[in-house]
Amino acid sequence: MAVLIDTNVVVSFLIHSEKTEEAKLLLGKIEEPVVALNVVEEIIYVGLSLIYGIGGFKLKKKILKRRY
Repeated sequence: MAVLIDTNVVVSFLIHSEKTEEAKLLLGKIEEPVVALNVVEEIIYVGLSLIYGIGGFKLKKKILKRRY
C-alpha cells in the first residue's frame, strides 16, 4: 500500500536532527513511500534556505531575482 510521506519526515531524514533516526525507522518500514509535489517544493525551499542562510521574504526575493 502506498503511504504519503510528509515534508517533516523527508527533511528529518535528509538533514541530521533529533528526529533523523525516527525518520529512518519509519521510512524503512514503508514499502511504497509516495511524496507529493508540494512536499518536493517545500524540501527545495528548505534546502535553499539552508544554503543561503536566509528564509521567508528575503529568500523569495533572491529566488525571484535569480529566476529559479
